[in-house]
Amino acid sequence: MKHLIKNVLFIALAIGLFSCNQTWEEHYKTQNEALIEKKLMELIYEQPELSLFTAMLEKTGYDKVLAASQVYTVWAPNNDALATVDTSNINELNKIVRNHIARFSRPSSGVQNEAVSMLNKKNVHFVREDQNLVFGDRTVLEQDLSVGNGILHIIDGLVTFYPNVWEYLGSADGVDSLRNYMYSFEEYFFDEENSLVVGINDLGQTVYDSIIIYSNLLFDFLGELNNEDSLYTMLIPDNQAWTEAYDTISSYYKFSGSVAGDSVEKAEADLMQSSVTKLVITKDLIFRENLSKDQILARDSLISSGGNVFKNPGFLFNNSTDSTMSNGRCFITNKLNYTTDVWCKPIVVEAEDVRGRLFERCQLYNRDTYRSWLDSAVSNSGYVEVSPSSTSAQPVVSFDIPNTLSTAYNIYCVFVPANVNNKNMDTTRLLPTKIRYSVDYLNASGRPTRRTLSRPALFVTNPREMTKMLVSQTSAGLPEPFSFPFCNYEEEITTVRLTLNNIVTNAEIESGQYTRDMLIDCIILEPVY
Repeated sequence: MKHLIKNVLFIALAIGLFSCNQTWEEHYKTQNEALIEKKLMELIYEQPELSLFTAMLEKTGYDKVLAASQVYTVWAPNNDALATVDTSNINELNKIVRNHIARFSRPSSGVQNEAVSMLNKKNVHFVREDQNLVFGDRTVLEQDLSVGNGILHIIDGLVTFYPNVWEYLGSADGVDSLRNYMYSFEEYFFDEENSLVVGINDLGQTVYDSIIIYSNLLFDFLGELNNEDSLYTMLIPDNQAWTEAYDTISSYYKFSGSVAGDSVEKAEADLMQSSVTKLVITKDLIFRENLSKDQILARDSLISSGGNVFKNPGFLFNNSTDSTMSNGRCFITNKLNYTTDVWCKPIVVEAEDVRGRLFERCQLYNRDTYRSWLDSAVSNSGYVEVSPSSTSAQPVVSFDIPNTLSTAYNIYCVFVPANVNNKNMDTTRLLPTKIRYSVDYLNASGRPTRRTLSRPALFVTNPREMTKMLVSQTSAGLPEPFSFPFCNYEEEITTVRLTLNNIVTNAEIESGQYTRDMLIDCIILEPVY
């Protein structure tokens, strides 16, 4: 009997436990289903300390976004943080809201230091610091409030919004000159292929849910300053600094059309001068890394995205004020500390380059110096060998000189010695040669002009070593810089040409004093600063 009673009690207890278990499972099932069905917006409505953020969501339309099925994570600032926000400024509200919502589920579990891409494309770091969770520069007060379409975290304040470099340039005070220039390259394209057809209008035209592509030509070679995944440091001249730089640099880019009688040609020349000057100012303002002023001062060099190398670059950032960006740092300066060599550089024309090279009464042979004892001294490891076409021929060789600026240069012609390929050659048998030069250019009236430079006693090569011959010199051997009234920068027709005339006579050949053979390395124009 006792055994039977025990069995009955056991069965009764088991039935009771099963019924209880079933009740709890049904309870939790019902609760989970309710959570799954609940949306983030409902959850936010239930938090009284988020009433101000709730109002922002409603004003910007993001209440509907968070009530849909797409999964989001919201880091919602409590009311204390929003008391001073101007809720009448819709643009400001949009900026705040989009800086606190991210796509997909972002629970706190496993978080150490995670970069979260927000709706505004900014990367905000979600970090665990000791026992606390930090989002951007704010502490998480409550975490992981989960519903069907995402997660809600409550934070103790507004996450600081940092503009990217491009946004900052678009809104900073006193930098209109640079902004207007860079923003003038903006273009928007309709992407028909990826846009969604939503219907036909009353005119029978296709209506699209349009995808618009933004483009800026300057971004192609200076850097995508609006890209949140790239890092930049940008030096921004204010309007005063821009004007001072423009006035200085523009004088180097005076085009010959500026003195033309035709008004259209003159206008085109003035436009070219303005466009090139602005590009020259802008192209070296950007550096492809995020640098503080102390880091810049510690560098011995910096390379701009335009390709210029600045030695000891700290001077560039003197008297500048910096601001943190979401993708780097900007420095605004009231004086652009460019040195002249930033835009006015030496010009080197390699003699072995066949482009723009003409010759008479001679044959030309391109040679290299890769195995020569003089290789390190020869520009670009190459030269041209000029040999007269007959025993009485005096060779003539000329070279186009592209991209000259409207400034003064010292002009040099560099010659290679005859023992270039044999260091142990008997140099007593080597002979010099003599040159007369002429320079073709446009004079102050814009007309083609030739100026001959003849210094028979000075224009003589050294047959035993490299000769860097100063073409633009006085009869006393002193430098006499050659001034070009107009630039020839990036023009289709090169208007500057240097011609070498060999002037060794037959008598000098017969006497064994000179040779007409010439080994020409390069032509160099060094600006006079």
